Amino acid sequence: LSMMINPIPMSDLAMVNYTVNGQTEKYVTISVVDLMGREVASLFSGNAQPGSHALSFNASQLPAGAYRMITRTMGGSAVQLPLMINR
Repeated sequence: LSMMINPIPMSDLAMVNYTVNGQTEKYVTISVVDLMGREVASLFSGNAQPGSHALSFNASQLPAGAYRMITRTMGGSAVQLPLMINR
């Protein structure tokens, strides 16, 4: 499992690219949490085939500040990336 966000820092819109490794589909969740660990956005939750995937993230409803984007699989793999929203 890997993930990349572009651009960083972001203002309102970003592209999230993630890759599911292996040869079978996995249940994946992608969420954004604030510094207290509270989920402020859920970007994806569902089965993902192996390979590369992309989705857009509209953060226009979130205040500027520091966040973390977390991608998890049901198998226990997780990736966390810092996310800075500047306006």
